[in-house]
Amino acid sequence: MNIILPAVYRGNIDINITAHRLTLLTDSPSLNLAPIKRNLHRHYNNGLTKYLKNLRLSIVTDLKTCKKIWQQLSPNENLFDLWDVRLAFHQSYGGQPYFMTLTKNSHLLACLPLFYQNTIKKYTWFGSDWMENINFFTADPYFLPILLYFAPKPLVLEGISQKSARLLPEFIKLEQDLPNFALDLTRLMTMDHYLSTLPKKKRYNFRRDYRKILELQPVVTFDDFDQFEKMITITKKRFHDKGEETDVEKDPFIEGAFYNLLHAGSSQFEAKLQTVTINGRTAAIDMLAFHNGVVYPMRGGNDIPNFPGIGNFINYHEINQAFAMGLKKIDYLQIGYGWKQRYLTTEPRFKIELTK
Repeated sequence: MNIILPAVYRGNIDINITAHRLTLLTDSPSLNLAPIKRNLHRHYNNGLTKYLKNLRLSIVTDLKTCKKIWQQLSPNENLFDLWDVRLAFHQSYGGQPYFMTLTKNSHLLACLPLFYQNTIKKYTWFGSDWMENINFFTADPYFLPILLYFAPKPLVLEGISQKSARLLPEFIKLEQDLPNFALDLTRLMTMDHYLSTLPKKKRYNFRRDYRKILELQPVVTFDDFDQFEKMITITKKRFHDKGEETDVEKDPFIEGAFYNLLHAGSSQFEAKLQTVTINGRTAAIDMLAFHNGVVYPMRGGNDIPNFPGIGNFINYHEINQAFAMGLKKIDYLQIGYGWKQRYLTTEPRFKIELTK
């Protein structure tokens, strides 16, 4: 196992407690572990001292070894739990993985998968700072604070799921992040049932726009990967018309990350482009990812000036399509873009930010 600790550590850190005496052993005598030791003493006393017995903290930077660790600990429940998804982002953003691991007698207990992201000048989730519905990789939630105490700073961890947040000990400070938007199809059964849950005016507007576009005889197709650049172009124009920049202009690596995702050819998930063409003109393009009975609308571009109502049309179509496919859920991710709040349910997300 290629394990390399950053220069500040210069070796593994062994953690142990016996007879209420906590010891932290490191190869670097100049390393000041006193603040970490105080935190561990303060929060891991009485019945919690068992979590500090015979631990080894290491940093793994070798990508192949990181993959093995990931495969051992990830629940693979949602799209962002998948190694192939994170790898698609890593291949665009670059940087060396920084996987903090805790082991006991060579048994892997927990991992905090990080890397240093140059665009934000912070350590963050392996892949990029934009990762969502995060599940922690740990055999027990009480191992996680130990990793956080030793974590490099500055550190920002966003998109933490409500389930993971509930598992954390109360002494870990969580901040509110942007909420997640979703549609639980198992509770709705049919498109008509979903529409009946909307307020009358929203329901009317949704149906009106769908029918208006339908009268134009749109052609909806899947899998034309050549449309990726056109999707980005449509998105840019839409934002520029509002005097705003797109994420691909603010972040030089995000476009490559989504391109990699679309072309990953993964057995873990499926990524597709869905294109709406009207009279030979591209009206809308959406990038969708499918995993474990859930569809994720990842990003899209709508030509609203030329096709008013196309946004509602594509959303209506994709919801109806998800019902027809027997999917369990549509996960619309976190950013609301001004419309998700009107049609979807929300679930809290959380973040951890450490500066020193």
